[in-house]
Amino acid sequence: MYEQDYIMRMVAEFVRLLGMIFFGQGSVEYHLPEDGEYTELDLLHLQLVKLIEQGCINEAEDLLFEGLNTESKIYLKLVLDFYRRLNDLDDEFLEQNDFPRDEIKQGLGELADKFGIPLD
Repeated sequence: MYEQDYIMRMVAEFVRLLGMIFFGQGSVEYHLPEDGEYTELDLLHLQLVKLIEQGCINEAEDLLFEGLNTESKIYLKLVLDFYRRLNDLDDEFLEQNDFPRDEIKQGLGELADKFGIPLD
């Protein structure tokens, strides 16, 4: 239990720190445009959120890696929002859907590395 809490705090701190560095805000949230004119990235966000809600977390993470664009700051925001959402889920939901909390830290670290951001 303490290990899970530690991982949860560590992920939250990584997301907060990267949000401050790249977006000037400690809280990172991907926002959809109010006019309903969605880009491909907006549609990907909607798809990721839906998969998370359905408990298809591994599929959502695969989709996130599939469309990876390390040249896009907006894609980084999508990544941070994705892992923030996962981190906010309770352990029971994660376990029921075959996604242990340490995979959140691992996935965030792997994607940060692809963006050239070492988290170690």
